[in-house]
Amino acid sequence: MLILNNMEKLCTQCLYIGHEEAHFYGNFTTESILWGMAFFFALAGAFETFLWIPATIIFFLALLYSIGSYTFKACVCSKCHKDSMIPVNSEKAQQIIIEHGLIAPDVTSKQDQRTIVGIAFRSIFLILTTILVIFMLYKHFE
Repeated sequence: MLILNNMEKLCTQCLYIGHEEAHFYGNFTTESILWGMAFFFALAGAFETFLWIPATIIFFLALLYSIGSYTFKACVCSKCHKDSMIPVNSEKAQQIIIEHGLIAPDVTSKQDQRTIVGIAFRSIFLILTTILVIFMLYKHFE
C-alpha cells in the first residue's frame, strides 16, 4: 500500500481521519512466482532453444499481470480498507466531525516495506528476464 498524498481525509465508514492508501488489485505472491518462473525459463531458454516458446509466453504473462495489477487501483481507508474517504475540508466531512466530536490525529507518513521490496524485486526480474528473452529470441531466430 502506498500513501497517495498529504491531504487528510475522513472515512465515512469507520470515522478514521488520516491519509488514504492506494490498494492495488494484484497479489504480491502471484507476481513473484510469475516473475521467478519467467526468469527461470528465460535463463534455461538461453541455453536450450526448444524452451523459447514457454519462456516467451510466461514472460508476457508476468508482464501483463504486473501492468494490470498496478494499473487498476482503489483509494481506500488506511484503517478499514473501504472506499469511503472524503476530504476533511468538505461540508459533509465537517458535519460528521462536529456530530461525532472527532479530532484529527497526528498522522505521519509511512510506507509498506513489502511494497518497496516488491518494486525492487519486480524491477530486477523484469530487467534480467527481458534481457534473457531478447537474447533467447535473437539466438533462436538468427
